[in-house]
Amino acid sequence: MDGELKNLPLIVYPHGGPQSRDWLAFDPLAQYWASQGYLVFQPNFRGSTGYGKAFEEAGYQQYGGRILDDIESGIRALIKAGYADPDRICVAGMSFGGYAAVAMAAFKPGLVKCAISINGLHDLPFRITNKLKDVKDRELRFDVRDFFDRTVGNIDTQRDLLERHSTVLHAASVNVPILLIHADDDENVEVEHSIRMEAALKKAGKDVQLIRLPKGGHSLKTGGALRTTILESMQFFRAHL
Repeated sequence: MDGELKNLPLIVYPHGGPQSRDWLAFDPLAQYWASQGYLVFQPNFRGSTGYGKAFEEAGYQQYGGRILDDIESGIRALIKAGYADPDRICVAGMSFGGYAAVAMAAFKPGLVKCAISINGLHDLPFRITNKLKDVKDRELRFDVRDFFDRTVGNIDTQRDLLERHSTVLHAASVNVPILLIHADDDENVEVEHSIRMEAALKKAGKDVQLIRLPKGGHSLKTGGALRTTILESMQFFRAHL
């Protein structure tokens, strides 16, 4: 093994969606982190698109379950191969990836040293009810409801599942520093998710910081949001890895 690729500090960077995927393409966050000497792992866990219908459906209703198991398996494979230093692992992500970052800290204790959620969602019942409320067209609302029922969980009959997977309700299980970054004008995931996550972590006496960006949208494309996110994430990694 090349000595330069041995026992590197690892940044786990799960994608959003989760009905999405990562491929060989430029990503400004991944590229910058890698340029600073970090090993960046972008897992295409079950639930990702591009690997067939069965693989995508295997991730349905598995937000805090088998999706996290897949991410953990990838991390452990990198450790076993000698690429990643098991004592220097952080997880960071945007949107669903931000959820997964905090979920790994809450539901996979002892595996990561820190986590960053960028425009992440953390309260699943709140997300479903808010999205349904925003849809005025009755037929479209039916389609949105069906999507959530299949992929996340039914708000009426599976409330226990949604609460079990909602990181905002499991702040007491988090024992690593958490950085929350959220754009106030996020049109997809309301900043309220990060506000609630910060409040829950503070109430539980945990190490948390929330940075609210006045502009940026869900994709951090305006107002210098991406630059701020890169700089703040690097400062966080250097403090904890």
